[in-house]
Amino acid sequence: MQLKEVFRVVIVVFMVLFIVTTIATKEIITPNESLKAAVHNNKIKISHYIICNIARVTGYEWQIIYDSAEIDDHRYCNIVNIDPITELNLSYDFLTMNNSFVFYVDERMEYYSEELKENVITFSVTGWDILYPVKHSPFTGFFKSRRHILPSDCLEELK
Repeated sequence: MQLKEVFRVVIVVFMVLFIVTTIATKEIITPNESLKAAVHNNKIKISHYIICNIARVTGYEWQIIYDSAEIDDHRYCNIVNIDPITELNLSYDFLTMNNSFVFYVDERMEYYSEELKENVITFSVTGWDILYPVKHSPFTGFFKSRRHILPSDCLEELK
């Protein structure tokens, strides 16, 4: 009787390992599967860039968490010309994971908004990257690379 229980435990352990391995290998990254590779903060070589988090508040889409020109740290802003959210059709789960995006600034503009009763900052940008580590969905993120945005981070239409 005791041998049967040991055998059952061994079978269950192998089944769990098989399932975990299957899920993990499904998410192994090859360069062809990556939509965007993450950059490390100390590897950015552009002279003026900002690092932003998504901040969906009235009148703004981004919150600056770092400005290489040290002008606008911790202020809200808008980005024009390039938008990673629509470019990759990023999913809501991915957007709520508090990822940081690097925007390469071409021009900084500021105007007074009558609706908001404050100055609004807008950056015209030439490109963007995502800052390492990339945070994925809490349910499957454990099995995903922290170095890449993956097709599974996007809405179904772009997969």
